[in-house]
Order: sequence, then structure tokens, then C-alpha cells
Amino acid sequence: MLVKAVGDEQDLTGTASPQAQQVGIAQEDVWGIGRALSVQFDAQQIYTALDFVRRDPAWIQMKYAKPTAELQRELSGARLWGVNDGAPEAPHSIQRTRTFTPPVLAREL
Repeated sequence: MLVKAVGDEQDLTGTASPQAQQVGIAQEDVWGIGRALSVQFDAQQIYTALDFVRRDPAWIQMKYAKPTAELQRELSGARLWGVNDGAPEAPHSIQRTRTFTPPVLAREL
């Protein structure tokens, strides 16, 4: 879990259980929770990262957008995205288009 800090971020992954990490962390200090979401959380009495994680996932999914629901799952300790340590995939298609080739210079068109 990455926590906002002055100047850089603090990486708390692997130091303790997710719940133990979240006890003293204000929800506005979690990456992915901005000012607008923080105000909404305050209105819903979600003050810490632990309060956010303990909310019913169905309620979070109904009330907020998909990234917020994914953030809750991630803070709960669920892995959302795997690590791709292999070679990058080649693009499936490369498209290059032009409207007019050669360019039309006649104004009558």
C-alpha cells in the first residue's frame, strides 16, 4: 500500500497485515483518494483506510465508481493485477490514416 507523504511516498507493503497498516492512516493520505472523494468519505464517516476497508463492498460498488471499489479490494489485500515480467507484447495492429493523399489544394471542393 502506498501512502502519501511530504516529498515522496512511503511503501508499507510486506511490513504487517493490511489491517494493522491501516489503523492510523487517514483516508485522504492513501494514493487514489483525492480531495473530492475525501470529502464524500468524511460525509459517510469514513475517516481512516481501515474504515474504508471495513465498509460493505457491495455498498462501495453501488455508491462509487469502479476505481474506488478496486481500491477497496486492493487495500483489503486482494491482488487485482498480475506482474508482467516477460517481454512486452507486439502491437496487434498499427494503423496510419490520412484523409486526403495527396492533399487537396483546390478550394472548389
